[in-house]
Amino acid sequence: MTDSWWIRRTSTAAMAVLLAAIWIIGSAPASHAAGNTYFFHGTTMDQTNKSTPPGTATFNTTAPSTAVLVTQTSSPLGNPDLPGDPLAAYWSGPFSGTLSGDIQLNWYWSGNAEANLLGLDMDVRVFGDPDFTAGTATILGKATVHLDVGATPTANTSEFPVAGNVTKTLLIQAVSHFSDTGEGALVYYDSTSTASGFAFVPTPPAPQVVFDTTTKISFAPATVVSPSFLGGEPEMSMERTIGASPAGRIDNNRVFIDWPLSSRTQTSQVSRSLSGGDNFRLLLDLNTCPQRNRPNCLTGGGGDSKTDVNPYNGNLYFADQEVLASEAFASSTDHGDSWPTARQFAITNSATAVDRQWIAYIDPSVASVGTRHVEAFLAYHVPLVGQFIQGIDQAGLPLDQPGPQIKLVNQSGSLRVDNSSGPAHGWIYQPFRGGNGVEVGTAFAPGYQNPLNWHVHTISTDTASIFPWLQIDSHGNAYVVWVSQGNLFLSVAPIDDARNNPAAGGVPGSYWTAQAQLNPPGVTSTVFPEVTAGDTGRIAVAFMGSTDCVGLSDNCPNTAHWNTYVDVMTDTLALVRGGALSVATGIVNHRIDHRGQVCTSGTTCTKDRSLLDMMDISYDSTGRLGVVFMDNNNLLAAPNRTDTNKTGPFTHFAKETVGPVLLANQPAVNITIPLNSRAAPAGDATWPNTASGKNLPSLDLLGASIGLSADGSQVVAKLRIADSSLAGMQRDLNAYNSSTTQPGARLQYVARFMTDQDVYHLDMDFQPGRNPQVRFFGGVLNSTDGVQNGTGTVVGARYVADPAFTVNGSVRNGVITLMAPKSLFGITTGSNLFSVSGFAMAGPMEQDATATLIANSSRTIDATPPFDAVPQKVTNPPMAVAASDPSVVLHNGWQTIAISGSTSGSLSRLVHNGPAGNALQMSFFGTGVDVITARGPRGGSFNVSIDGAAPVLVNDYRAPTDPAHPDSTGRLDLTLNVPVHVDAGAAGYHTLRIDVLNNSGDPLRNMVYVDSFGVYNGDGVGPPVPSDASSQVNGVLGALLSTEFTVMATANTVDLNFVLEAVPGTSLTLKDPAGNVVASGTVQDGVLALHFGPNGIGVYTLDVRNSSAGNVAFTLWEVVGGS
Repeated sequence: MTDSWWIRRTSTAAMAVLLAAIWIIGSAPASHAAGNTYFFHGTTMDQTNKSTPPGTATFNTTAPSTAVLVTQTSSPLGNPDLPGDPLAAYWSGPFSGTLSGDIQLNWYWSGNAEANLLGLDMDVRVFGDPDFTAGTATILGKATVHLDVGATPTANTSEFPVAGNVTKTLLIQAVSHFSDTGEGALVYYDSTSTASGFAFVPTPPAPQVVFDTTTKISFAPATVVSPSFLGGEPEMSMERTIGASPAGRIDNNRVFIDWPLSSRTQTSQVSRSLSGGDNFRLLLDLNTCPQRNRPNCLTGGGGDSKTDVNPYNGNLYFADQEVLASEAFASSTDHGDSWPTARQFAITNSATAVDRQWIAYIDPSVASVGTRHVEAFLAYHVPLVGQFIQGIDQAGLPLDQPGPQIKLVNQSGSLRVDNSSGPAHGWIYQPFRGGNGVEVGTAFAPGYQNPLNWHVHTISTDTASIFPWLQIDSHGNAYVVWVSQGNLFLSVAPIDDARNNPAAGGVPGSYWTAQAQLNPPGVTSTVFPEVTAGDTGRIAVAFMGSTDCVGLSDNCPNTAHWNTYVDVMTDTLALVRGGALSVATGIVNHRIDHRGQVCTSGTTCTKDRSLLDMMDISYDSTGRLGVVFMDNNNLLAAPNRTDTNKTGPFTHFAKETVGPVLLANQPAVNITIPLNSRAAPAGDATWPNTASGKNLPSLDLLGASIGLSADGSQVVAKLRIADSSLAGMQRDLNAYNSSTTQPGARLQYVARFMTDQDVYHLDMDFQPGRNPQVRFFGGVLNSTDGVQNGTGTVVGARYVADPAFTVNGSVRNGVITLMAPKSLFGITTGSNLFSVSGFAMAGPMEQDATATLIANSSRTIDATPPFDAVPQKVTNPPMAVAASDPSVVLHNGWQTIAISGSTSGSLSRLVHNGPAGNALQMSFFGTGVDVITARGPRGGSFNVSIDGAAPVLVNDYRAPTDPAHPDSTGRLDLTLNVPVHVDAGAAGYHTLRIDVLNNSGDPLRNMVYVDSFGVYNGDGVGPPVPSDASSQVNGVLGALLSTEFTVMATANTVDLNFVLEAVPGTSLTLKDPAGNVVASGTVQDGVLALHFGPNGIGVYTLDVRNSSAGNVAFTLWEVVGGS
């Protein structure tokens, strides 16, 4: 995040010692795309005569014939852009013609002790037609080149493009790039031992690239790594076993994704997947610093982040930049579950003012420093100083690196170690953006600490817009990708080439193929190039691209659309053989993931830098590609959609579903992801997020689906959970809170999905102490959902109730159903929805003021795998809602009676002498309801109506099956599952109401029954509500004995209801908290019902008494009515 690669090291007049050299070139052919070799000549007075341009130095095509060395040096005030600077050594002469192609300089240099150690960098200019009096000229070519020098003349070859017309004079000039290494530099020429000169050579032809349009590549719907935290520039580690992996230390389904969240809170984050990327959960210290939402607490961070896993031992490394102050480092030996104190380092080295760190694992048997085995490297650069590469030992301790190994690093790229089976096993590669363009430093790991062991090579003279990215295949071939002026390029260093092969005396990274351009047809601006490599020659390159603008991504209009692409090449070594490179391309994202610019100027950006600086690509144990990328195409990021500056993105992860893989022994992938719904594994809602975590069933999501109601008017999302009871939710919230010093106040269940340009959510939350405890809501993600870091910068999201969204729902039978009008989402039948996922979270109350800060954010406990959807009308058989369902409002003393053979497994029964108005209410969406009732000899009657329309009379009476022995209990002689249909008219939200009549005049016909409701073309809706709570007690009383029960009345208690089933003569007495008798009765006909409205809060006593001489069995139902 805090990259400063754009800062160029400059020399001041007080510090600079600059070297300039000028050659005068004689007459030449009219065209100089290719031509003769020219040699530099002069006299021993060249150094003196240069003070009066054009001096005495000269040039021709004749090779030197004497052994006398001619040299030039210069004053520290030499200016590379001033032609014929009198402080420089120079040559001048006539020249005319057109230059094209490259100029190749073959020359000899020596330098001071520091240059001999680090190399000498020169700013070279080729001028046409200089006016020495005016100090002007036409620049025909320029470059900063790196020279390897010693105390004696050392040969070097430098090459860069030139172009333009010359009518009279050509001038070539070189100035030391840095003052420390440049002081005392000498150029040697005009001698048989130092025959310096140059030639014009043709520019190598660009490799042929053929885009394969027949090989299809596609990716799964994207997993949203975190719904709560925004993540720019994410990187990842996908574990895969190698031959040397210890048993049990590597999990091929384990993926780590990291990103810097906020330097304000010193937070970078690491999320882990144990499902191959189907879902992710945050790694965090729940007790020491839960407010920081990071895996470890003893370091700062939030500037840049990086993770890596060493497959040789399974250790996880995490580097976190503490703004520009220092690099923090930590490691875990249990896959992120814990981060031992002895493995956390807030300061890793004596260097400060650091920038952009990288981690690379290494075979621990390759390099040691004393008794300390190196198992990883941590690299970063210090602007104006250079690149530091630190070893990490077997205990996770950084090895101090007193000075940089590579100088002149403007911005470093991804550090890699060759861990292949090839000849360069153990060599380190450090790509970077330097003065010469795209460069790479290499060293054999055992000698990594010594700068003299590092070799720097130029890959391309291009000016890379953003980090160059390097990867190494299974044989040791290296691949570098970069972007320049919006174009994507690739170059290969074949390890079997003698120039690269250390077994043949070569130095890895010395030779690179000509760069191949990888932009797919029509993609005219690219950025964020990343490469991964598998078996020999098999690579994939991920990048962002736009077809709406040309060139540098910084200059794209606000309306430009961006996608994330992957180029796959299964024979990249065709570039080495000189053949055509075949490239197959696929788009990773399923909708536009960004609009506007992508600024590449680091923290100096004035345009959109919301995505920061990179993304990442890798592959799993089958060679199947995985890409972590970003999406901020939503109203939270851009309230006006085309805002110049945006809020950060959500991090997405997607795996390849169709296409070639990177392992040669594996078949191409061809996987179908379900549409409209997807199941999720059980038992993975473990908390804490460690191997010892316990599953929380009420947060254990088993699947998700989305569709339309039968009439097409409603979006209907369903989340299946292992335990949908409120008691289970309370239990699991308690368990969550017991694991952390930052307890949550509620559980939230989110059905999250994207349309072409928005993110929507449908939600249910459970909040103890609130009435009702369950709430249904939803909305579109926008600025009201932002979570900020304390400075107003939005770095996260929460899902709050949008007043414009009316959401209904239910929670029953392990399913949370969420419904809202589809017009709120701007979708119709056949619209595309993307990355539909369910999330189960714990966190603060919505109204908590601190919930808008990341220090008090919700945490994901479980998430369903994502799927795309094309919502269709769903017509099911009538949906059954039990009368005992918590969303059904019961009044006046309904008891729940278990009845075998009934539709729902129980009956709700009301025993009431006479009418009971508004005894039951049930809310639903649909076109009508079947009221499933029962009939028997004690059955009464009731009216059922919908929305106050004309009622339907329901008679529950049926004559006894055995008139001689009628059932007095009202539970045994019943006809079950009797439907009574009530039509609601048009589809919509309705309320069904039951009013008890029991007006037959027969006191025995005082019972009504409701089993369940069958809702047509919809479902029951509504949260669990306070209602009649029924409990049953069975007992036996001895002769003339009684037993007492207590019932608690609270402020929410509406009434107390008791039903006693016993032989005639058994009595029931209710006393208030003061001991006063407030209700009593005696069983006359087998069942007695008492109803009482409490006259105070407290404990009521219920006495059941047997007045007979024998034992009496009884059943007592206690029903407490709530409000």
